[in-house]
Amino acid sequence: MEAPLDILKDPRFEALMHDFLAQAEAAFRRRANKANLHLTGAMVESFKKGSVQDGENFLKGHVEMLGYVRLKDMKGMSYQHFLPSDVLEKFVDKVGVENFAYVPGYEKPGAKLPSKEVQAKRIVFGIQAYRKKHPDVRRKYQSIYNDPISKNIVPRLSYEMLQLANKVAADGVVDFLTAE
Repeated sequence: MEAPLDILKDPRFEALMHDFLAQAEAAFRRRANKANLHLTGAMVESFKKGSVQDGENFLKGHVEMLGYVRLKDMKGMSYQHFLPSDVLEKFVDKVGVENFAYVPGYEKPGAKLPSKEVQAKRIVFGIQAYRKKHPDVRRKYQSIYNDPISKNIVPRLSYEMLQLANKVAADGVVDFLTAE
């Protein structure tokens, strides 16, 4: 008697997994852009389709991303501690002081602004002061990670895997019956 059919060894399953990983990567990038979480582009570019691994009775695939993507996906955050100045200074430098609405202490139109370095330090202080006064950040929830996986990708993958399993099993039965 022949060994039982191991349908997961069929190459069509691996091809299906690669296809869904590519779809997941594209969905994450689309959602991150839609949620305006692309200040530096690092987060959006961090989504990378990983390899598919097969084992004893399973297939596994993954999409890689920066660790803070899950933090950005939260509905709210609470800043209980003072934000570090050096990190905020890098943020202000990356955005550019000219892209902030105003420099704290120089809100009046036509006010003579100090040097870029002093402006950056004042903006950092303004952000820190605001976060100290308003430590809770609530954002309109537009999931970039959980919703695409749980509401779109996994249900479709489950359905297509089931359809493919039925086809592969039926092909195996036909091959077995016609082998004689």
